[in-house]
Amino acid sequence: MVVGGEHSALLWRKSTYSDNDDCVEVALHESGAFVRNTRNRTGESLAFSWSGWRGFLRLIGER
Repeated sequence: MVVGGEHSALLWRKSTYSDNDDCVEVALHESGAFVRNTRNRTGESLAFSWSGWRGFLRLIGER
């Protein structure tokens, strides 16, 4: 699900391997995970349920 607006109350993290702003940030919340573009922190973000987030991680882990 795509949600709009800034989620300033969330603790956003990006990979320590990232040395610039060409990446995404992830915030974990009791309701699931949010993903946003580092270059557009106040724009839309993707919202995943916990089961959806686990499925996404499983899928990218297979690549």
